[in-house]
Amino acid sequence: MNGLINFRTNLGTTIMIRSIEVKPKSCALIKLIYVESFDVVEKHKFLMEGDDYKAWGNNDDYIGEYCVKKLLGDAGRIINPDYVAEEALQEPVQEPVQEPVQEPVQEPVQEV
Repeated sequence: MNGLINFRTNLGTTIMIRSIEVKPKSCALIKLIYVESFDVVEKHKFLMEGDDYKAWGNNDDYIGEYCVKKLLGDAGRIINPDYVAEEALQEPVQEPVQEPVQEPVQEPVQEV
């Protein structure tokens, strides 16, 4: 799967899909972070297989629906999927550059 998907739910939580490892025609391992009010609550892994794997097809929203049901049961619904472009994930993080500190030069003291 290209990029990441964050699924916001009707319960004020977010499910952040971090990776999906696919075994073609068999199953998918979904790794996610469950976030509540900007605090990381839990990390989860779900193995989607069988009828769920077949139902996924090429509908990435199904991943969110599947994870919401696993985590929140029937009370949870997706209200806003937020797709993060793969290109944005690959931009290098730039660390702040610190200028070297120059120590003051002291002139030698001459005795008279």
